[in-house]
Amino acid sequence: MKKIIALLCACALSSFAQKNTEFQAFAGEFLKIGDMKGGYHSFSMPVKGEGWAFQAEGQVQAPAGDPYVLLDGVIDGLVYAVIAYVPAVAAGTDAKDYQVGMFDMMIYLEDEAVKVRDVKFKLLPPANDEWALDMARDAAEIGNASKATLWNGSHDVEITRTAAVPLTKKDLQPAKPKPAARKLPPPPAQEVEEAAEEPVVKKRVVKRKAVAEEEETPAPVKKKRVVKRKKVVEPEEDYEEETPKKKKVVKKRIVKKKRVIVEEEPEEEEGLTIREKRRRAAAKRQKAAEASDYED
Repeated sequence: MKKIIALLCACALSSFAQKNTEFQAFAGEFLKIGDMKGGYHSFSMPVKGEGWAFQAEGQVQAPAGDPYVLLDGVIDGLVYAVIAYVPAVAAGTDAKDYQVGMFDMMIYLEDEAVKVRDVKFKLLPPANDEWALDMARDAAEIGNASKATLWNGSHDVEITRTAAVPLTKKDLQPAKPKPAARKLPPPPAQEVEEAAEEPVVKKRVVKRKAVAEEEETPAPVKKKRVVKRKKVVEPEEDYEEETPKKKKVVKKRIVKKKRVIVEEEPEEEEGLTIREKRRRAAAKRQKAAEASDYED
């Protein structure tokens, strides 16, 4: 049995040597950062879900010696971790495949690398049986040979690509199984025979086009009865036009006085006194006045 295991391990090592290092980013919500001591925080990162079952532990340097920068960065979603691994898939005790070839990691704050040290990995159940542990040790031996040039810029393209979409806890949750279709028990044999004996009734097939045409034809629209209202003409009231009252014109009778010329008889005035002349003149005037009144 030991010879078989040794042979399988040798085959695994030869297959690992032909594979390149790969990277996978994980969101900062997986990180648990402790208090700062001597300029470094202790940290742990347990990851368990679809395809992954491991825990990383180590120490990370506090940026600028500030003990709160990384803690605040995790809360604000500015911190993420990138795992370097050699592709090595082992079957867990739940018969699912898990990646077990992790050998190094780096922590980033706003895309800037933060120094880490003393990084260790351990597998978690269900991917921690003897076979998976042997594969993890072999992958670590192969990966350690490339640690010197792992984070110096030679793999920036791969790291940037995976850092753009880091895995979250929600991504690692198993997919919900679809509800199984309920199987109905088969009918009794008697019912099957009776159903076979029943005459087949042909169903009337209605063409869809005809139905569509009937449905498309609009229902007849009922016309509303329009009642015309007669125009009511109000009778004109009889009224008399007020004729303007004529003012009564009173004509005055104008009596023209006729000029009465009284012919005076020539008298001999010579030889009369002044008094006698006056008396005669007055008598003439009175006589003329009487004559004019008579004519009226």
